[in-house]
Amino acid sequence: STDGWWDYWHRGVNLDVAATATIYIADPGFPWVDYTKINSQDQQSTKWWNWNYTLVKYANTVIGGVENKYAVLSADEKKVLLAEARFFRAWAYRNLNIAFGGVPIISGPVTEPKVDFVRNTPAECNVFIKADLEFARTNLPITTSIPGKVVRAAADNLLAEINIILKDYDGAIAAA
Repeated sequence: STDGWWDYWHRGVNLDVAATATIYIADPGFPWVDYTKINSQDQQSTKWWNWNYTLVKYANTVIGGVENKYAVLSADEKKVLLAEARFFRAWAYRNLNIAFGGVPIISGPVTEPKVDFVRNTPAECNVFIKADLEFARTNLPITTSIPGKVVRAAADNLLAEINIILKDYDGAIAAA
């Protein structure tokens, strides 16, 4: 987490995993402690939404740049770069879909002002996420000598999770 404890609330802290009594005492109505208080106006929800959509924007920018005919990359370099970008885009949409339900899918760079985004269903989001992860797992390296680079196992792990959500249990087993 880039900001200490804040991001952990979205990942299930305070459910059956753990709880922080000091937060209850300090502010028992704090969103993400009392999940009935969560709404589109609370500061943490806004931060989580913006952070993940920023990741989507960066991933889409890379995808658009790689597909640009002037990109000076080999076909193999393009595949790996696209796989990395699609992995991170899938991860961001996974976070958004779990936290907010269906969200607008933005599948490429937004190059002009747009205000008419339409919310996709959670199922549509999961199908989109699955397609990105299948591309990523096929084109990411199995290992890398560069610490922190995304590898196939990361995509397989998320793909197994998404397949479980989609009730594709055989696909989940294969990805795992």
